[in-house]
Amino acid sequence: ERLLLALHRSKPMLLSQLLTMDYRLFAGPFSGSGFTKEPQMLGNGYAPQPAPNGLWVAYSQQLVNRTRLLVSEIATNQPKIVSSTTPGLYLREFPTDLVYQNVAWHPKGNELYFVDQPGDTDFILRRYRLHASEAESFPATKTSEVMTDVHPLANGRTVSYLTRSGDGCTLHLLDVTAGSDRVITRFPCARQTSLRGWTRGDAAAVIVRPLKLNEDTTHSAEVILVTPDGRHSRVQRLESVFLSSTRLDADRS
Repeated sequence: ERLLLALHRSKPMLLSQLLTMDYRLFAGPFSGSGFTKEPQMLGNGYAPQPAPNGLWVAYSQQLVNRTRLLVSEIATNQPKIVSSTTPGLYLREFPTDLVYQNVAWHPKGNELYFVDQPGDTDFILRRYRLHASEAESFPATKTSEVMTDVHPLANGRTVSYLTRSGDGCTLHLLDVTAGSDRVITRFPCARQTSLRGWTRGDAAAVIVRPLKLNEDTTHSAEVILVTPDGRHSRVQRLESVFLSSTRLDADRS
């Protein structure tokens, strides 16, 4: 099993003066007592996303006003630039995907889906297949609304994502074979509303919606399930939570 590490390489930051910084990224065989041999440096970047098969890793590098997305095979460590126009992550001054997940691997680990922003206003969903010369776009997803939270479903044929405009969010399903996009539901939402993934069997999308910002920077929030046919059900209200800490477990239950 491999473990990816992100090690800081610059001076400490003041919270009032946050700047995006790359880290040194390493990978190597790991056991309960630590690395079993010297880890291999993959490059400089942040927000690493290992493929489900453990053979590849996607990671970001900071540009002036955009984020560069790279994919590298861990064994050979030959990174390829997939895009130089991916949008900066929410709170991009802190080098991690705090709230939104704009990059996600196919369950088989053979292709990568990501949000791209080729212009100043439009967003589009793209796919990179390993060893391809370049990423391909899904024209049906092009939108002027903010696009976030890409989640391929376990069936491998469908990708979900959110778009947000004003105080409303839209949950989409993209058929990657046909290239057709379907709106599941629209609902009122606030900034930092996020799609955390799908429950076991792709039964429902898990939406975390903030309700109130507390003085200590935590939120009151609610967890909502949305089925593929658009039915909503509220699971529970969460008090005093950091939105970045809400994640589905590996079993998706």
